[in-house]
Amino acid sequence: KTVLINDCPKSIFASYLIRIRVEPHKNLDPKYLFYFMNSDIYWLQIKRIKGGRLKQGINIPNIKNLILLLPPLPEQKVIAHILQTIYEKIQKEEARKEALQKFFKSMLHHLMSGKIRVKISDEESL
Repeated sequence: KTVLINDCPKSIFASYLIRIRVEPHKNLDPKYLFYFMNSDIYWLQIKRIKGGRLKQGINIPNIKNLILLLPPLPEQKVIAHILQTIYEKIQKEEARKEALQKFFKSMLHHLMSGKIRVKISDEESL
């Protein structure tokens, strides 16, 4: 899993965690790297490194040897912004879907238990 932390609190890192610091004014945007590390291209490379071993972790030399497409910094920022916008829209739609599913289950329960009745006109039949 990859997490982007903008303001890192004073903390101690466990030995199984890898901390990567990116200087944003250099040639790599931190958000761009974050989205790369959540991409299929990244995970395909990680799976190759692990060779099918589920429990095996990765280390800094493995990460340093990954292939990262690196467009100019302004382009990285645009790509990261677009991906962030898409991610936010996906999160909103997933929240909406969850709310609609809860509503559906609630309505189904009320209909099946008889708490809500559906009026059927004389002209309609089931």
